Amino acid sequence: CEVDIFDANDDKENEIPDRWLYETKHEYVLTILDGDLLNMTIGTPQTLSIGITDLDVEVTPLPQINYLSSDESILTVDTSGEITPVSVGNATISATMNDVPTATDSISVVVEEAPIVDNFAVSISSSNGNTEAIKLGQTLTYTANITNNGEAVTDKAVNWTVNPSTYTTIQSQTDTTIILKATSNFDYAEEVFILKAELSDDITVSDELNIMVDYLF
Repeated sequence: CEVDIFDANDDKENEIPDRWLYETKHEYVLTILDGDLLNMTIGTPQTLSIGITDLDVEVTPLPQINYLSSDESILTVDTSGEITPVSVGNATISATMNDVPTATDSISVVVEEAPIVDNFAVSISSSNGNTEAIKLGQTLTYTANITNNGEAVTDKAVNWTVNPSTYTTIQSQTDTTIILKATSNFDYAEEVFILKAELSDDITVSDELNIMVDYLF
């Protein structure tokens, strides 16, 4: 029969007696601290958080780490661990200690389209193309043109205000239009009023015109 005897200082794996009497024993463990799954959107990079321990003691500063993407058409990763989403899909990022290939970890990444953020805007136009003046006794229709990220919107409304109201009369109004008739009083010629349109569900989105009551000729 054969009997193998090992003590705490022997390198059992490589069968080297008393190795750890003369060398420092290492047991490196690399962990990606962001979990097992990372959800990202195109256009928003993110840097991985890495932790390394040696015999359960944290290693600082971190040694050199090699990063690898399983599919660079979906996402890329640089030497600092910053992931850049390229297209929609799934891929895996692996992180490995440069000097200790057994100290490695990986994370699955899901890349999605970035959500569309509303960006409403209001602009007022006039039925005769002149947004700076209305002639004495003239009737004009003003329209609030509402857009979201540059695209026309038809399911929104505005609140209209005319200040001061002395120089015009509101003939009618809808969610997006208002018909004004200027005074015929010559005493009010060259007076200015403000026409304002505020998005009814977000008053921070608005437009206003400074309109002068102009002479007929």
